[in-house]
Amino acid sequence: MSCIIIFQKLLCAGIFMTKKYSLRFFIGLSICWVGIIFANSVLPADVSKNLSNIPARLLTNILNSFTIDIHLVNMNALVRKIAHAFEFSVEAILLSILFTSFSKFKDFFIYVLFLGLFTASIDEYIQLFSKGRGSEVSDILIDFAGTILGICIFLIFKGIFNLIKKFKVRTF
Repeated sequence: MSCIIIFQKLLCAGIFMTKKYSLRFFIGLSICWVGIIFANSVLPADVSKNLSNIPARLLTNILNSFTIDIHLVNMNALVRKIAHAFEFSVEAILLSILFTSFSKFKDFFIYVLFLGLFTASIDEYIQLFSKGRGSEVSDILIDFAGTILGICIFLIFKGIFNLIKKFKVRTF
């Protein structure tokens, strides 16, 4: 099954019995995802750094093999920022699906942007109490950019879904 078909099924809740169960599923999934974000925030700095060192080492080795000189420390910082944006992109996609299920399509993004910023602020606040970590406004901005990216990804897939739906209606 292609990603578009899976996303289409999730959007129209075709794999669930009713819209009520679909809403419950996405509420639960969204809450779990925010839990994952917060769980990453409570990790001590050394544990968090070691986790991000795994992909950073791999990327550093790949780039160095192409004679692109980059140090592991710089790649680790980049991987950490990308991970921040990724976490919040996923949250935004889940919330977009959730809010478009029961609100006007034109105003869902306001709720998603607010919750993304709210989650990012709490995430940085939690990091104040994690060993060796701190809070940075730049991380909130990166998280918020991830939220905007997630909304854009959702809108692209929603547009593709609508085109497929329109095309199927015209051809049959």
